[in-house]
Amino acid sequence: MFFSYHLLLLFFMVSQMKFITRIPRIYKEENKAMTEAVSTGTWNTLNKENQYYEYRTNHLGISQRWFVVYSEFAESRATATIARQIEKEYKAIECALKHLRNKEFSCKNDAKKALEQTSAKYKYHQIVPDKIITQDYYAEMGRPKKTDQPIKTTYQITATIASLFLVRKERLIQHSCYIIGTNASDAELTAE
Repeated sequence: MFFSYHLLLLFFMVSQMKFITRIPRIYKEENKAMTEAVSTGTWNTLNKENQYYEYRTNHLGISQRWFVVYSEFAESRATATIARQIEKEYKAIECALKHLRNKEFSCKNDAKKALEQTSAKYKYHQIVPDKIITQDYYAEMGRPKKTDQPIKTTYQITATIASLFLVRKERLIQHSCYIIGTNASDAELTAE
């Protein structure tokens, strides 16, 4: 039977029993533990493929030990997953930029805002503006005379795609790790 982390905590708070469970990725504290483990780089070797980092916390009113576990198998799986996500995102950006290049804007600021809104949707890439093209429209067909004034001016924007390698690396490390939590003391349960 599947119990959520919250139900387990409630049950063990009432009964004072010891627990060991996997910590879900929905908590800010989980992200903090993961970041601390990666930034310190002081991993303990569990076996040939796995390493761990011990993180102590008082989460939801219970003193706990969390073990951030890095797995080579999880890293290989995460590498493939993130590569697929990056490729999918790149294709989506190319499509969005194609539509954005063909769209006409009434002023330069509208073009820049549209580019910023499009860029904000993506996590592995950044859209860098290249140039804004000005297009004048005249009342008569053909080549305009020197004295003719445009009746309308529109703007189009072009941009390039830049990869965010640090974001890729950070996500790969995060997806190569998982956290096991327990309220058992060091004497009751060792890390190994």
